[in-house]
Amino acid sequence: QGITGEKEALLELLRCLDRWKNLFRTRRGRILSKKALRSLMSEVVALLHLAAARDSLQGAVRAWVGPKGAPQDFHFELEARAYEVKAVHRDQTSFTVSSIAQLDSADYGIHILLVQLEDLGPN
Repeated sequence: QGITGEKEALLELLRCLDRWKNLFRTRRGRILSKKALRSLMSEVVALLHLAAARDSLQGAVRAWVGPKGAPQDFHFELEARAYEVKAVHRDQTSFTVSSIAQLDSADYGIHILLVQLEDLGPN
């Protein structure tokens, strides 16, 4: 995509978040499940981390392909790297991969980003 400035990158980020929301919207329009919300938040944290590491919000937003149905959450074409993001709890010692496609790519080196999220309340 032709993202040329920070404002456009922010707008694309908002569009990505909207697509994410639509992916998890139930037929009755209910709020996101706790699991879906954790997944979304972990990808947003990863997006910010990847943007800071590259000093480019534009590049990170452009690479965020998870909401578009890609097997991994981020694809950085010039680096030939893909990132799969997993949310974990502090005491969690493992994570689940939903499909083998998340770990399979002939075109990219695949990296797993674990994002530790904690619940702040009972809900």
